Amino acid sequence: MMSIFWVNLLTFLGLNIDTFTVLLLLIGHTNLRSVLIGYCTANMVIWGAGVLIGRILVSYFPSWITGFLGIILLGLALFSSSRNSALPNRSSSIPWWAIFWLCLSLSGDNLAAYIPLANNLTPLLFVSLTVVYFFVTVLLVLLGRQILKVGVLTRLIEHLGPYSTRGVYFLAGIYVIIKSGLFPHLMHLMS
Repeated sequence: MMSIFWVNLLTFLGLNIDTFTVLLLLIGHTNLRSVLIGYCTANMVIWGAGVLIGRILVSYFPSWITGFLGIILLGLALFSSSRNSALPNRSSSIPWWAIFWLCLSLSGDNLAAYIPLANNLTPLLFVSLTVVYFFVTVLLVLLGRQILKVGVLTRLIEHLGPYSTRGVYFLAGIYVIIKSGLFPHLMHLMS
């Protein structure tokens, strides 16, 4: 049971490195509460969904479907209001739901890892991992906040200016679409 716990924990940390890197661009320029709520909610939804469908839909749930979450991010990048085109100041924070969709889109491909791991979980292990994942998520956000106290990193992030938020959304959307294999699969279905 302990080895399954550690495998799941290390998998969780490894799968969330990309999202953590993206969050570094947002943590210093938006309300910490929005980041915590958005990131924690997205991680818990993905984890819960992975466990829920793990035993039921393993053979029916294609991994390419997560590419549709990347399309949501492209929409945020291309059609968001001009107010969101720059890193916001503390008074015009990015709403938690936008951070939720960003993190959900980046983490959507984590289902491919969570679904097979969920098959070996007991109810007690599921609850234990859920609590641990929640606290690790909070710690990652707080760690990111501390990293940003290093002046060089803060100036670099501020220098990214008006393009960073839209750029993050756009690149994350492209990344999720490519990594999921959405377009090749859709092309295969159309032919």
